[in-house]
Amino acid sequence: MMRSTIVFLSAVLFSCSILGDEKKVEPEATLARYIWLERDGMYDPKVSNGKIHDMISTGLRHADPEIVDCTIGAMAKFIGLTMESRINGTTPKLDRRLQDVPDTYDILMDIWVKGWEKAGGVLPEFNMPEEKVLKEIIEERKGCLTFHPSWTSLPHVMAHLFPGDDRVYSIIWKAFPEPISGYSGGFADGTGNDPSNPLPLLSALYDGEFNNSRDRRIRVDLLLDRETIYHTAQLLVRSLGDLRSDEGLEALATVLQHDNMKYGTPKIPIIESMIKYEGQAAEYIPLMQESLEGAIPLNSTERDLKITLRERLVHFKKEYAEQIVDPLK
Repeated sequence: MMRSTIVFLSAVLFSCSILGDEKKVEPEATLARYIWLERDGMYDPKVSNGKIHDMISTGLRHADPEIVDCTIGAMAKFIGLTMESRINGTTPKLDRRLQDVPDTYDILMDIWVKGWEKAGGVLPEFNMPEEKVLKEIIEERKGCLTFHPSWTSLPHVMAHLFPGDDRVYSIIWKAFPEPISGYSGGFADGTGNDPSNPLPLLSALYDGEFNNSRDRRIRVDLLLDRETIYHTAQLLVRSLGDLRSDEGLEALATVLQHDNMKYGTPKIPIIESMIKYEGQAAEYIPLMQESLEGAIPLNSTERDLKITLRERLVHFKKEYAEQIVDPLK
């Protein structure tokens, strides 16, 4: 949890890593209930969405700020965990339908506005708890594994819950700085306010389904930077495939053809995204087929996807045969 690739995902993975040896029993004490919600309840398929929604609705309105923090943290970490599935193009095993919790938009927006104004219009630095406190939180379950202040998690939470919302879009660009040139895309110090870490911004824009000119420019510029690490490139590729544009297709094809990214070119995800452009991508079919055959899958997900894409390209080629040209010649 010291350094993260995705702000919210880091906390999710960290919390989930310690769940295996714990007895997942829902306690009765109020704070303990919300610690249970954050650690166990959100991820237990036996717990109904209705119960989760009731707890979140109560927790966000609670007079105890620690319970509010736990509630926001539970939402943020769950969304961070499912974000990894969305980047990989797989369906999350559990959908909590958090967008259906009544009045969540107004409540979260109010929490954000108050926190932002109190902080003077800047995203505060995240500070790790002292070792003793962290040990109590992890081993003795005396608190939640939540970023403090918890409202700093809300840009991504609201992007996921309310995609396309103009106020949320404005919040994202206020909260997260535009990535600096020459960034590594790696394990940056700090959290969402570190300009050398583009992932908080990119993931919020992707989950929020924002595809304005500024968003497209950032995605294209970062994908064309050969220093971008593989995981960041995966998110960029997924974004340019799901949120299509002419410049997005051109960038995908350029990166695929050059195949010179320092940390590996995500060929298989690129081809999957290019196919989403349908007839617009027909001229690149020879490039996609050649690249796919030479692509080495990173994991089992990519291995299965390669098999699927090989078959899809055969049908794709038949459908758009008349439009095919060979860009390699």
